Amino acid sequence: MQLYAQWQHLTFLPAQLSGDTYTVRIDTYAKRVTFVTFRSSNTYGITVNGPDGQPVPDQSVQRSTDRHYEIDNMALSDINQPGTYTINVSGDAQAQVYALVETRLHATLLQPAARTTAYIGQPLQISAELLDDTVPVLPRPNEAVLNAQVQVLVDGQVTSTTTVELVQENNSPLFSGKITLHGVPGQVHIQIEAVYLQIPVEASRAQVTIPLEKKVVIVPPAPSCNTISCYVVRYRLFLIAGLSALLLILLLAFLLRPRKSKGWELVQGGQVVDLGRMGRPLMRRLFHKAALSSQELESHGGLDFHGASFVLLFKGNVQLRATGNEPKITVRQAGRTFLVTKESQQSVELTDKDVIQVQGCKPATLLLQTDPL
Repeated sequence: MQLYAQWQHLTFLPAQLSGDTYTVRIDTYAKRVTFVTFRSSNTYGITVNGPDGQPVPDQSVQRSTDRHYEIDNMALSDINQPGTYTINVSGDAQAQVYALVETRLHATLLQPAARTTAYIGQPLQISAELLDDTVPVLPRPNEAVLNAQVQVLVDGQVTSTTTVELVQENNSPLFSGKITLHGVPGQVHIQIEAVYLQIPVEASRAQVTIPLEKKVVIVPPAPSCNTISCYVVRYRLFLIAGLSALLLILLLAFLLRPRKSKGWELVQGGQVVDLGRMGRPLMRRLFHKAALSSQELESHGGLDFHGASFVLLFKGNVQLRATGNEPKITVRQAGRTFLVTKESQQSVELTDKDVIQVQGCKPATLLLQTDPL
């Protein structure tokens, strides 16, 4: 009977059992009503009473009977009025009663249209309304309820079902809502379900199936450039990055440049170290260019100070400052010898041919040398 109602675009209403009778509410939009009553046998009589409580006159109803059913078909007119109809089944406990209603009232789906494409991750607008034949119906607040059943199908199989409540717009017959769909490409089926004055509304045509796809963003090609200013504006980020890289390279080249004219040498035994060209780690060369530690002289210059801790500072001249006391560090200059200690926190200024002496090591002589240009 439900399939028949959908095929014929009728409203299918199961009757409500009240005591030993059945009731069906018929609204003012109904044009024709068919009551279908199934009974155990023809020993149970069937009576249809109108909203006034009186039996429906025989002349205003077309009746078909059988042992196990009775069909009462009538058109609503001045005689048969809208309202609550009562079907008496003479106490048959196994009886079932339904109504098939041909009505002017039906729901229609406005959005999305059949040509619409839904996109994954994008809101989909759903709009519907009630029509009295072709005239929109403006329900009062809470008189009508419209919902959209939204199904996502992939390869013909339903992967999800969501109910979207449609809200009536202010002083408008339009009901609308939105849903954002996720998943993989497929199809979307939308079916409207409507109730008006607590009576289901015919909505078999208020449905649509549309494709569900991924949103493709098309970036238009950039217009061609004919002026220098156009190229500067379009590629300014690349120009800024390129100039920054060039300045960094120039800065590194300046910081890491070898000495060309004047420098210092440290001679210990047969080992000669050019302090300006001695190989050092990059970070030390960048951030400690004016300082050489005794550890660097040992690890990168090949000298031996038995792990003594001191640093050579280059500030126009050369200064030595002790950062440890063992082994002892002395400086010999102009025939005089000075003990350099960490506690003194003072630097000793070195000149050409001064000697750095660490206890137990060969002396290291500082020499001023000038390279040819």
